[in-house]
Parts: sequence; C-alpha cells; structure tokens
Amino acid sequence: MVEKIWAALGAPDEAGNRKVTGLWSRNYGPLESLDPPAAHVIDVTATDPKPAKDWTYNPQTNTFTPPVMIPGLDSVSVVSTSNPTLNGVYALDDRRFAFVAGVASQIANGRGVPGGGLTFNYYDTSEQAHAFTAEEFLNFGEAVSAFVTVALDALHGVPGAQLPTQPITIP
Repeated sequence: MVEKIWAALGAPDEAGNRKVTGLWSRNYGPLESLDPPAAHVIDVTATDPKPAKDWTYNPQTNTFTPPVMIPGLDSVSVVSTSNPTLNGVYALDDRRFAFVAGVASQIANGRGVPGGGLTFNYYDTSEQAHAFTAEEFLNFGEAVSAFVTVALDALHGVPGAQLPTQPITIP
C-alpha cells in the first residue's frame, strides 16, 4: 500500500477556497478510515511543496498557497545597486521569510551559502532564479527583515509607523 498524505480542509469561504486544518500521513485504506474523520479531505501525496496547516486550497486551480505574512502585502520588490540580476519581486509568505532568515543566519555564522559554492539560487515570485553571493544575501535578508518589521508596526498601529515604500534597495 502506498503511503498517502491527506489534507483536511475547512468549510469553503465566499470564493470557494478552503483552509487546510490538518494533515495525516499513514498507510490509509479508504478515506472513511481517517482518524479523526474530516468533512473534506484531499490527497496531497503528489503535491509539491506539501501544504501545511492554514494554507489555502483553491479548488478551481487545484493549488495550495501559504498564508501571507502581512495581510495585503504578499511580496516585496527589490532593486540592487551593484548587481541588477538580483532585481525582482520576492514573496513574503511565512515559509519563504523563514528560509531567508535561516540562510542569512547560516551565512552570518560563517557556514557560507547553501550548497557550499560561491553563490546559490533564490527564486522570485515568477520562479526566476537569482544567484546570490553570501554578502548579497545578507544584504537582502537585512533589507527584507527591516521592511517586514516596519510593515508589521504600521499594520499594528504603532504610532508614527507607515507602510514602507517599494522597491527596497540593496547594495
């Protein structure tokens, strides 16, 4: 029997989309054997990347999207003054922001870029690869973190805080 991964989905919203409420990964037989039972489930065994709790499922396109970190602001435009090949629009969802923070921490701790080379590819919202050096990615991570911090302050009503302008500029 194939190991299946099932996503439980909540009630549809006004657009017909559903939130993922949980995942199961066991050798299940029929869907009725899910424990606990779910009102609506979908097989996500072949889905890449795997959805997680609170992701949104769109039945029209059969796609999953991660939650947006900042409501109404799902990406940030970046311009590099020293390397225009880094210019792009980058996603701001929780998963990608955590990845940026993790890689920046890895670099800052002297472990270099992922893969051990001189550069590594980080993808923008159109899935275009951008080759970053360690220094460029540290600058990128710092600028994105500052952008997110200011945006969250503005959304939470911190006095004097305003949504930051785009694009953000990195060296």
